[in-house]
Formats: sequence, C-alpha cells, structure tokens
Amino acid sequence: MKLILLADVKKVGRRHEVVDVANGYAQNILLPQKLALPATPDNIKRFQKEKGRADDKKAFDQTLIEKNIKDVDGKVFTIQVRANESGTLFQTIHPKNVLDVIKKELHLELPEQVVRMDDIKKVGEYEVKFASGALTAQATVKVVVS
Repeated sequence: MKLILLADVKKVGRRHEVVDVANGYAQNILLPQKLALPATPDNIKRFQKEKGRADDKKAFDQTLIEKNIKDVDGKVFTIQVRANESGTLFQTIHPKNVLDVIKKELHLELPEQVVRMDDIKKVGEYEVKFASGALTAQATVKVVVS
C-alpha cells in the first residue's frame, strides 16, 4: 500500500516521503497511529506544496543565519561574572551564555549549533568561532570579574 509518512518511521522512511509498505502494516500500525496517510493524488499534491514551503523556510532561515554570522564577525563581547582570587569562575560559560550576550548587545539570534567553542572556566579573552556550511566567523569574548 502506498502511503505518505507524517513522521519519521524507523526502517520505513522519513517525513513527507511516499513509501510502499505491506497492507497489514499500513492498516494496523501506520494509519491508526496517524503516522501516515494514503497516497491519493490530492494528498500527494498537498504534501508537495507543504514540502516546498518547508524548503523555502529552511533556505530563508539559512540565509538569515549566514547574515547574522557575518554581523558577529570581528566583534568583541564582554561577559561579567563572579570568580575567585585565582580567576576561576564560579559558573562555567557555555555557548548559550555567549549567544545570550550577542542577542542582548546586537539583537541577533543564532542557533547554538553554529557556535564552536570550549566551555570557559577562567577569566580572560577567548576566541569564539561561528560556522554554518562554508561560512565561518570569529569573535572575541572577554570574561571579566564583576
């Protein structure tokens, strides 16, 4: 039976794919659990439109991410933290913390997946890399005691 998958199904296929499965599997598992729809011409047309819109949104999001990465390139961000006398931080700085500072200072949003850095555990200056596809950028994060 030909079906359009509504979700990723192990060993069957990915979302929005048209797959051919056994009738029993389709009628007893996939259709009752709303994991698939019959592959009628109307359903196929509808899901092709949805897939096109999803692809357009993904391309737009990627373009926006690349623009934001270019805007961050070469910038210096300061994070004020608490630390002991030897400069060890009381709380580690993670990529999410750096993204929060970027959002606050530049009003730019970036996904956490584009940040390439190790966790920061001491006061000082650190280089943070941003990468998406072939595009890369670098910014400096200054960690100072508040």
